[in-house]
Amino acid sequence: MTHTDEPRMEYVRPSRWRKWWWWIAGGIGMGAFLTSLYFLSGWGSVAKQIAAIRARGEPITMDELAAYYPYPPAGQDATAIWMRGAKTLPGGGPVAKQLPFLGEVDRPPRVGQTWAELDLARQFLLDNGQAMQDLHDAAALGGQARYPIYFNGAATLLPHADWLRTLARCLALEANVRAHDGDLRGAAESIHAGVLLAESMANEPICVSQLVRMAVLGIMLEELKRLGPINLPAEELAKLQATLMKVDFATAMTRSIIGDRAMGAASIDGIGAMGLAVPLLPLRILTQGADKATYLAIMADFVAASELPWKDAILEMDNVQPDLRQLSGPFTYFTKQLAPGMQMIAIAFARGETLKRLAILDIAIARYQQKHGRPPALLADLAPEFLTPESLATISIDPTTDSPLGYKVTEAGHVVYSPSKKFPIGSNESLDAETGANPQLVFRWPPLPDPPTEPPNDLPTEHSDGEQDESATSVNEAEQ
Repeated sequence: MTHTDEPRMEYVRPSRWRKWWWWIAGGIGMGAFLTSLYFLSGWGSVAKQIAAIRARGEPITMDELAAYYPYPPAGQDATAIWMRGAKTLPGGGPVAKQLPFLGEVDRPPRVGQTWAELDLARQFLLDNGQAMQDLHDAAALGGQARYPIYFNGAATLLPHADWLRTLARCLALEANVRAHDGDLRGAAESIHAGVLLAESMANEPICVSQLVRMAVLGIMLEELKRLGPINLPAEELAKLQATLMKVDFATAMTRSIIGDRAMGAASIDGIGAMGLAVPLLPLRILTQGADKATYLAIMADFVAASELPWKDAILEMDNVQPDLRQLSGPFTYFTKQLAPGMQMIAIAFARGETLKRLAILDIAIARYQQKHGRPPALLADLAPEFLTPESLATISIDPTTDSPLGYKVTEAGHVVYSPSKKFPIGSNESLDAETGANPQLVFRWPPLPDPPTEPPNDLPTEHSDGEQDESATSVNEAEQ
């Protein structure tokens, strides 16, 4: 029975907001959950990778990286002597600007030809005699060093990188002055000191440092080519050859990639303090763990590739690099900023290794010719007197192709070269006409005449020592 006097209940339609509120709230909650899961899973992967890195005895923090850069053995540390010479030896100034290597002046002419700046160069070396003596004292001690570096991620500074190249140029100048004055033993000592200067950076676990090391070595070996090993005393050649045999670019490549990985990881941890502009900072912080996990995974691939034989290392890094270029989206910002172009780093190391091998062969050929009056008909003839069979089996192979390095006996002498096409040449150079090789990777005697001087242009070019017109004082600046 219905009572007509009871109030009638009206149906009220829920608002659209009420209808969708639970869906919106659920979506937000699910998004927060998935974001948290992504955030936490990224850091979980980072923890596993860091554990694997430490299990290999490799550094991942800045303190660990500093400990990874070893001090020379007691009694063999030449750091202070190198640095003392650098502090007192001027690399600029009005006099230096008028000299080869230090100023915008052509390289010295061949020995026996008139050198307009010879007296000025002599006086420069005399005025800086104590500093030059410091360089030779450091070399006599063995040249090993551990330069003071404050490791600070991508903002790490390398103040010694610039003055090491200045010291190398001073030693190259000294080698030419001594050769023009008839002191060929002294010229060989200057070149040897420059090689040991390059090797003072051998243990520095930074890719930029290793590139400077190779540039310094390139400066000295270029002067060795121009002066001609055949003209240098046999005992000095044997000493220089023994030093070059100890140069180890394969180990240095792995160590420097490991060091760069640690600095990159530290930079990701120090968002906003790494010297890079960081757009969308809140998003970067939220995705920091996953980004770092991606970075460590890619750098682990590069480290593994660097431990392969030269040819395989370059091929494997070529395979890894596209993975890096294909990264997109907001979750790999730091990986794309910090992971360097390792396939080009590998080629740079292989080029340094090739240059070293060619120099060793050229020195051994000169020693053979000094004794026998002619170059060897085959490189195999260098063993066992001037190279052990085991050493020759390695030294005579091109690292990038696993094929023999080129060697020809000419009417006037010989030529030894790398046939590899992996190495780019400078914009102001052309291929060697006789061999079709990169001209910087051709050692011949007698040398070809110096090319005519070309007017300078506004484009950056590669010097004949393989060094780029750029500063390497900041890891971040150099790698950018």
